[in-house]
Amino acid sequence: MSKKKIEFHTEWFDVESEEFPELPIYTGKPFYRINAPDGVVMAIFTKEEKLILVKQFRPALNKETIELPAGGVEGGEDPLESARRELMEETGYECKNLQIVARGHVTSDRMNRISNVVFGTNAIKKNGHVIEEGIEVETKTIEELRDMIMKEEMDNISGIGVLSYIKHKLNPPELKEF
Repeated sequence: MSKKKIEFHTEWFDVESEEFPELPIYTGKPFYRINAPDGVVMAIFTKEEKLILVKQFRPALNKETIELPAGGVEGGEDPLESARRELMEETGYECKNLQIVARGHVTSDRMNRISNVVFGTNAIKKNGHVIEEGIEVETKTIEELRDMIMKEEMDNISGIGVLSYIKHKLNPPELKEF
């Protein structure tokens, strides 16, 4: 039987240790994992078929990033409710046409969070909505996005993977040129 212990707790995640004496690689030392709430990552297109992106400073990387809107599933929330809430909070866009395309792990080496991949079309900017502080919203055509990826202006591999997954699973017209 393995022993688990919360080593560190924050409002966003816990760091938990667990011992696996039956696995030689972990004999005598604990394995550390990050327990975090499930999340949503969204590929949302406007009525003009432009992809909604967010630009923000990421302290873990000590740099500004451009990525897909994403966020946490709050206690008791349905992932689609979370997607609607996070999309509005981060971008000021509303999208009624949302669907969960996949559920899975993005970083399975240390984190046990499930990410819900959400796809939506025909999003509309809500006038007068104030987005979260520190976030800038950009909308890009797929051609502009490809250029950003090639220039490494967008280097969020998980976001790029989400777009590729959606293209291959749904083959939506918005991602035809991706």
